[in-house]
Amino acid sequence: MSSDSLAELLEKATSDWLIHPDYRINLQIVDWIPRSAQACDLIVARIRNELYTYDKQKQYLALCLLETCMQGHYSILSHFNQESFQIVLRTIGDEESVHYTVKDKLLTLVRAWGESFERSREFSNFFKTYQYFLSKGAKFPAKNANTPPYTPPAGVATGEPSARRSSVSFASGTALASSLGGVPGPDPAITTASYNVHSLEAVLEGIDPPESVTYSDLYRELMPAIDREHERVARVLKSDAVASLDEATLSQMLTFNDEVHQLQEYVEEMLTGCVPAALLQRARPLSP
Repeated sequence: MSSDSLAELLEKATSDWLIHPDYRINLQIVDWIPRSAQACDLIVARIRNELYTYDKQKQYLALCLLETCMQGHYSILSHFNQESFQIVLRTIGDEESVHYTVKDKLLTLVRAWGESFERSREFSNFFKTYQYFLSKGAKFPAKNANTPPYTPPAGVATGEPSARRSSVSFASGTALASSLGGVPGPDPAITTASYNVHSLEAVLEGIDPPESVTYSDLYRELMPAIDREHERVARVLKSDAVASLDEATLSQMLTFNDEVHQLQEYVEEMLTGCVPAALLQRARPLSP
């Protein structure tokens, strides 16, 4: 089968004659992925070009093809993880003229991939793009029963899921080492949660009236995750396992604990209406 056959399939998959995605064609395109890097490059280039057409139908079909490829074969994930392609996703997501159906589809995918690859070193740009949209205050579509988590194709390591980390018992130093991925030093989960604190603070500063803070989409998106990580850190700090922490991790945990307490005070002040949101701009050494 020639490369022209792949080009023809890509043309059909993104044709403006299609009313709905043709997943039969999309799966035929997935069959090409393991054949060569050239096939992957051709697929990525086609999706990128269709996203930049700013045609609602073509953009939506391109995202559906991207979704199928991401689920179909691990060989293409590194191509989509490249910074040059992630910039395309961020650009489309930032563009105000993009139709809401396209933007909702894009943000749903970005969130699913970001959550799945939160702990992945190999595919870290997916998580970075997710964090980018969170920091921009993007309005992610609400999750429901029809919003399944992203399941990577066989052969892809995503790292240890957050839910499993949170359920680890901290009764011993061994359990603690397991919860930290067996690597001494700064904990990536706390780094992420701390970044979320900073992102949320930036949004709180602009909320007016301050009492409406709990109606913020970003607040409702980030605060539960921040609280879960804070509870985990608090359990460690109150347990015997704290004695086995290295200095860098202990310092990180204590700093994060203070950051969350200060954030909680900010929110409480906003809810009571005692302090204008502008007073949230308090100088302190924070690093994302």
